[in-house]
Amino acid sequence: MKSSAYYAALTAVVAASLPYTSVATVSNSFSSRCSGLPQSFQPDQQTTVLVAEYLPKGSSFMNPSDHPTCVGGWLGSSILADICRLRLNVSTSATSSVVVEAWMPANWNEKGKRFAMTGNGGLGGCIAFDDLNYISSLGFATVGHDNGHDGDTGVPFANRPEVVKDFAYRAHNHSQWCVMAI
Repeated sequence: MKSSAYYAALTAVVAASLPYTSVATVSNSFSSRCSGLPQSFQPDQQTTVLVAEYLPKGSSFMNPSDHPTCVGGWLGSSILADICRLRLNVSTSATSSVVVEAWMPANWNEKGKRFAMTGNGGLGGCIAFDDLNYISSLGFATVGHDNGHDGDTGVPFANRPEVVKDFAYRAHNHSQWCVMAI
């Protein structure tokens, strides 16, 4: 009868020769890379990493917005894929900024390295977390942003021309640039 040390060594040799590692190993490696993003990802001096966290499939998620018109932007379903969630604040001027959410699935390489950006309708300044969740479950690295303001009204635009510029074009452009830097 062979010893347990023999079987452990044999298992290690077989596992090392396989082209793919276990799900736990991939998740640990992906999780480590994700949690290291605040130190490794600094595209420019205007961008601050607010959150970098690994969210495993099936875990719960809370919408971080406390604006009354944005709270309903997450239906409370569980995370549909293993993802790395990256939340950024991009200062676009001395008086304005854009919050960007990037949800990057662990299987992005296997799914064809696809990218999608969600949108906001009308005056929308709420990140569409349900869309981020669903699209990232299809293997897309997915990005959403707040259009430079919180909420679904035009109130933040009053006497704030830089916020209007964020809404008109900068939020979309800066979101794309940040994600391309990842």
